Amino acid sequence: MSTLATFIQTPVAQLKIYFTQSWNSDLIASLTVAKIAIPQSMAYASIAGVNPIYGL
Repeated sequence: MSTLATFIQTPVAQLKIYFTQSWNSDLIASLTVAKIAIPQSMAYASIAGVNPIYGL
């Protein structure tokens, strides 16, 4: 197999493994972080006396 074909096929194979194994838990983790970080950053902006949209 050529080097270019190996270079392209390896990441594709890794992505298939990732989507079948880790996608669900990574989605839950990202939603959890967003649920905490967005209101927190808006609150810090309010404490600083600026419009909360600037906290985003």
